[in-house]
Formats: sequence, structure tokens, C-alpha cells
Amino acid sequence: MANTQLTTVQQLRQLTQNGSKVFGEFERIMKERTPQFLSSVITAVNNNTSLQACDPNHILKCAMDSASLGLDVNPNLGLASLV
Repeated sequence: MANTQLTTVQQLRQLTQNGSKVFGEFERIMKERTPQFLSSVITAVNNNTSLQACDPNHILKCAMDSASLGLDVNPNLGLASLV
């Protein structure tokens, strides 16, 4: 029997695809930077096993908080962290 459960990263990709409600909410705040910002969120989760164990909705809430403050979640920049 195959495991059909989606990983956290796969769920985030589905939730944030262009045209989705979530994408629209981020676009309202981030404007043209939305794809770049959401890509940073997915990359941060993909590179962190602790974040991969989290609920994608909680990750998106933290990302929305960062977006509303104008802080990038790219770990290389060190401006905001998903916790």
C-alpha cells in the first residue's frame, strides 16, 4: 500500500500556487514580490527538518506575520525566522 500523504513542502506548494486564495492574501501585502517571498518560505521549510514537521497552516501564519512587517524569511538574510 503506497503512502499518499503529502509532505509539508508539497502541501505548501499546493496552498501557495498562483491563483490560490493564500497567494492572493500574500499578494495583497507583498505585491509583485509575492512569488519570491513564497519561494523563500518553501525553501526555508525544505531545508529545515523541524519545520517539515510543522502544520503548513502554522507556517503560513508565521510567513504572513513576516510579510506584514516587510521582513523576508530567507534564512540567509536573517531578517525573520519561521518558528
